[in-house]
Amino acid sequence: MYQKTKWLNSHFPWCWMGEDRLNLERRVVLATLTWAWGQWSSACGITHEQVDDPLEADVIFDAAEIDGPLGRIAVTEPPNGLSPVRVVFDCEECWNLVDETGKSVDFAHA
Repeated sequence: MYQKTKWLNSHFPWCWMGEDRLNLERRVVLATLTWAWGQWSSACGITHEQVDDPLEADVIFDAAEIDGPLGRIAVTEPPNGLSPVRVVFDCEECWNLVDETGKSVDFAHA
């Protein structure tokens, strides 16, 4: 059975680790992730900050080959008490950053 993640704070440091696996410039990915986090900030009052060191992040975004086009957009690995949330986008998909960003902090679909 799925257990909801309980966050003790409303501030989420995050980092992007997948720049070598997507055909997008780093600045484009960071701007898009920042925009996606901003949507959740406006809706829910959470705050976020982009960090370069994954050891400082509560949420790590990455990219990898998962199942190719028309399959899964991303896989979210919940925290286990020792590691942060990890969101891995399928590098062969057109992905929805707002949806996957929200899942990383356990917001359900609207």
